[in-house]
Amino acid sequence: MRQTNGSIDKIKEYIGLVNEDEYEVNQWFATSKDGTQVPYFVVYKKGLEMTSNNPVIMTGYGGWGRSILPRTLNQYLKWVDDGGVYVLTNIRGGGEYGPDWHESARKSNRQNAYDDFKAVAQDLIDKKVTQNALIGSYGSSNGGLLVANGFIQNPGLFGAVAIWSGSIDLKEGGSGNAKGIGATGERGDPDIPEDWEFMKKFSPLHNLEANKNYPPVLLFSSRNDDVSHAGKSRKFYQRMKDLGYSEVYLIETAGGGHGATDLPNERELELAFFYKHLHPNYEELIKN
Repeated sequence: MRQTNGSIDKIKEYIGLVNEDEYEVNQWFATSKDGTQVPYFVVYKKGLEMTSNNPVIMTGYGGWGRSILPRTLNQYLKWVDDGGVYVLTNIRGGGEYGPDWHESARKSNRQNAYDDFKAVAQDLIDKKVTQNALIGSYGSSNGGLLVANGFIQNPGLFGAVAIWSGSIDLKEGGSGNAKGIGATGERGDPDIPEDWEFMKKFSPLHNLEANKNYPPVLLFSSRNDDVSHAGKSRKFYQRMKDLGYSEVYLIETAGGGHGATDLPNERELELAFFYKHLHPNYEELIKN
């Protein structure tokens, strides 16, 4: 930026294109509980040793027939450069394999999506990429529902979880509630007893228990979110606190919307959270 006195101040620096030759990008398959082969993409620096000690960040969605395709890593490239592994899952509920892939995790079949996510994590362990508690996960909206169920159903498997605008209280959002009503065709209607019978098994707020090996949890929410309102995250946060979990954090802003706060550094905060709780070289890295 040129100042009035003619001097130039550097605001940003272009670091150039990513050298693709420095990275491995592979598609692997995990075997889910019912035998289904679940695809996922894994990214890491070439030369990374598979000694079961690598920290992992994984994500997914698994709903609405939405295909989660390979994309730029953005801030997660730093994670990979520092020896971490990034994993993008294509679990059931998405549209990667067409309508049947979607239907196989809709309504009463939703548990399949959570079994798929667990299967990917276990496959990474079996391949000696990582180990229990070195796996972090993040997800937004329906993806928040996914990662919340991931740590609740599998205590000890995940080491840190970030939930963005999470659909983590499925009792809120039935046919009598305008907020979240669009989800009734995807997950079920909690106001219908037959639907709530299967929904309550994967409604995170209703399945939290005390004295479990739950990981640190970071919740992001916005009071401007009219899809998965901030009250869900508040209740989840308070429920975990009431159950005795100290490492649960809530970031709530007035601005933003569904899946985002209005903090300019929100993604950096998430990444710092993962570094602190997962990366074995965290203390050394923050010195640099």
